[in-house]
This record gives sequence, C-alpha cells and structure tokens, in this order.
Amino acid sequence: MVDSEKLKRHMDSLNRLIRLDWVELESKNLTPADRMEIRRHVTLLRDELTALLLRLNELDERSTA
Repeated sequence: MVDSEKLKRHMDSLNRLIRLDWVELESKNLTPADRMEIRRHVTLLRDELTALLLRLNELDERSTA
C-alpha cells in the first residue's frame, strides 16, 4: 500500500473516532469530568489528524514536483 493510502485510511479512522466521541457527548448521563475527557480526546485526535493532513500534502507536493 502506498504511503498516501495509508495516511488516508488512518485519517478516516480518526474521523470515525471523532464522530463516535461526539455521539457519546450527546449522552445525558455523563459527568462534567467525563465530558471534559471526551473533549480532550477529540482535541488530541484533531491534532493528530491535522499532522497527518500536513504529511499527506507534503507527499502530494513531492509526487507532483
């Protein structure tokens, strides 16, 4: 599998995890601490997703140069 394909799959997985976290946040039975932890997790996933997007862009730039 090509590096860009691996990155895209990993990015898809992170997006799925973020969506699941948002669904979990809709639960009315969460404590404030639970909500804070889920939001922290979403932030970590978002940061990782951003880093992967930058890497993907670099790979695309190299392949078109």
